Amino acid sequence: MPTGLAVDCNGKIWVANLETHNAMRINPNAGPQGKNLYPIGAVDLTVDLGTGAQHSGVWANRRADPYAYSDMTGFVTLGSTLSSGSWTFVHDEGVTRAWNRLTWSSYTPSYTYMSVQARAANLVTDLPNLPFQTVLYNQQMTGVSGRYLEVRVTLHRQALNTSTPRLYSLTVHAP
Repeated sequence: MPTGLAVDCNGKIWVANLETHNAMRINPNAGPQGKNLYPIGAVDLTVDLGTGAQHSGVWANRRADPYAYSDMTGFVTLGSTLSSGSWTFVHDEGVTRAWNRLTWSSYTPSYTYMSVQARAANLVTDLPNLPFQTVLYNQQMTGVSGRYLEVRVTLHRQALNTSTPRLYSLTVHAP
């Protein structure tokens, strides 16, 4: 019992199946040929969404029952949620050091941008008490020293813009 479908950026079709508790991906260019030799498509991946075994009470051991009549694509969510999100990590160098620079690979389409910030301390518990400093790509950081380096990457997009920036990789450089 399919309850919703969406097309991903690779042209594959995703279907949420209520009664079989799974999602299927369909390759529209695969499978047998129909009228005028057009491919009918074929399922090339099935993802079992499992049970609610990690839940307790009324949700314990309930099947996933994916229901997606309304908006499986997330378009409504995209238009109603915040237009930015952050990824933060802490790197433990093991010794105190003055941090040098950061480089990254990213994609920022029109009306989007990315900001990178860093801070460092000798104790991880001191990090929340320190301000983040904005970091420019491959530029020398000043005043960022300590055993623990915390980096925060924030991805931004303008309201009602459906393009999203992407961070592919980030490299920490030390002297």
